[in-house]
Amino acid sequence: MESFFEDQPFTLPSTPKRVDEGYELVRKSPQREDTDDNSTRVMPSRLSLINPQDQRTSINNISQDVQRLIEKVNSNRSSDLKMIDHFQEQMIALVTEMCQQMKSCMYSIYEANSAEMQPKLQEVSELLENCVKVSGELEEANQELSGLLPPPVVLERTEPK
Repeated sequence: MESFFEDQPFTLPSTPKRVDEGYELVRKSPQREDTDDNSTRVMPSRLSLINPQDQRTSINNISQDVQRLIEKVNSNRSSDLKMIDHFQEQMIALVTEMCQQMKSCMYSIYEANSAEMQPKLQEVSELLENCVKVSGELEEANQELSGLLPPPVVLERTEPK
């Protein structure tokens, strides 16, 4: 991300003090000076004069840059939301399509199972009809046999006295 500070010189004003009308004292960053023993030593801060009009212009520029950055952030957020909405729509379409394919597969399996079960259900139905028929025949035979036999004799028990 580009920074609007890259084009600006890096001097931040410390507490400004009024020197004369139209100018303020601003503390600049310390300067470094090379010494003969290859070490660096910090020089004392320098003071320079800045015109208040330049300062207001700089503040306005910074304010405009900040506003542009805020607008860019908001634009990026809006873009992100649109991208997520589009992704969501695509996912819904894919899930819907996959559900339709699954339903189609399920219906095919149901039809195959029905075709396989139909002869077995027919066989069970025929077996049940035969069971009912045989049960009826057994009932008739039982009644005929009971008519051929003499009635059962009931013996009485005597109790000891």
